[in-house]
Amino acid sequence: MGRILKGVGLGIFILLMIPVVLSTLREQGVLPPKAIFDETVEIRLNEYAYASFSVTGKSEVKIELDLKSGPPVSDMLLDERYYGSFTSTARTGRPTGTIVPAHGLSPEKLDGSYSSPWISLEPGNYHLILSNSKFDRGAGGTVATVHYKVIIK
Repeated sequence: MGRILKGVGLGIFILLMIPVVLSTLREQGVLPPKAIFDETVEIRLNEYAYASFSVTGKSEVKIELDLKSGPPVSDMLLDERYYGSFTSTARTGRPTGTIVPAHGLSPEKLDGSYSSPWISLEPGNYHLILSNSKFDRGAGGTVATVHYKVIIK
């Protein structure tokens, strides 16, 4: 019975360590960059779409965006601190604090395709925001269709 429990414990330990080992190998350039998101979303007027992810060690991300149809949209990569301000403001319609992207992506509104340079990130939670509203930098309008890809190394 004791051997079975030790075996189960070891198996659980190995499963928990896999993400840490993969992240370390990717950081050291041993593993190639990996797309953690590769999706197309439709964003209605005065709404936003988001993709959230965490990094456990120093990492780099590259964001690829392509506006397939509809009005230009705003895009930003926010850390946890700014994401809270953004969602609070989006929910109430009133600014509740300063919303400053940790990493601005395309220089203006996304109106076509954009590929960011590699962006260095510290460990933490991050949120890619795609917004179709007049509140931020977006033009507002009908439904916008955007393809996005988040690549991490």
